[in-house]
Amino acid sequence: MVLDNGEYWVPEPFQNEFVEDLFSDVPQIWLVVPEANGKTTLLSAVALYHGDYTPEAMVAMAASSRDQCGLLLGQAIGFVRRSPGFDKRFKTFEGYRRIDCLRTHGEIQVFAADDRTGDGIIPTLGLLDELHRHRNLRLQRTWAGKREKRNAKIAVISTAGEPGSEFEIV
Repeated sequence: MVLDNGEYWVPEPFQNEFVEDLFSDVPQIWLVVPEANGKTTLLSAVALYHGDYTPEAMVAMAASSRDQCGLLLGQAIGFVRRSPGFDKRFKTFEGYRRIDCLRTHGEIQVFAADDRTGDGIIPTLGLLDELHRHRNLRLQRTWAGKREKRNAKIAVISTAGEPGSEFEIV
């Protein structure tokens, strides 16, 4: 996968460990690391990999705002544009905030970070960006409750939360 600086992305060891855990028998994994450690790049790569190798994948993405989640999707779209052959495997729909996975008939889709509208999905992978910025953990709990329908994995990334907040307590 080619980064926006033209170099091929090489994951850090901690990122490889996260992905190994994510695709093991662990149903839900949280990655909490400081800013500027490639969390968004990592999740966008995971979304593309999962979408490209999981039949009829449904990768659901959410952040504290749709625009923030657009950054995550934008990283994935950038990988598709820059990486050789990816244009044959994926079709991007920026206006719809979606990427179609052509080989598997799957999709990667941005959703609002609202538990009241986040219950209409049946994901194979749920990605929650900067969960500490969400108003509460209801969307995470909603998606975790849906994971058994398709044996989905849930991945949460965050930099930190406020001491004493619901995120920090969990």
